[in-house]
Amino acid sequence: MRRRICQRGPTARHGAGGWGQLELDGGGYIVAGETTETSIPGVYAVGDVRTKPLRQVVTAVADGAVAVHMAEKYIAENR
Repeated sequence: MRRRICQRGPTARHGAGGWGQLELDGGGYIVAGETTETSIPGVYAVGDVRTKPLRQVVTAVADGAVAVHMAEKYIAENR
């Protein structure tokens, strides 16, 4: 199974190229639920790139923990 990790740094513009089929909100943030799952199965968005009301380091860290859990679950179910 191929795996790819994408990272968007703080200097990237929201909605900038390379995100293809990911659903974005009106502000250019990636739409992802509380499980951090995006509109593409197996792709997760964490931290300040996703739509959320609060942007702080602590919420980004929590997002990362949730994404790791969900990614492991996805990989286990799709082997």
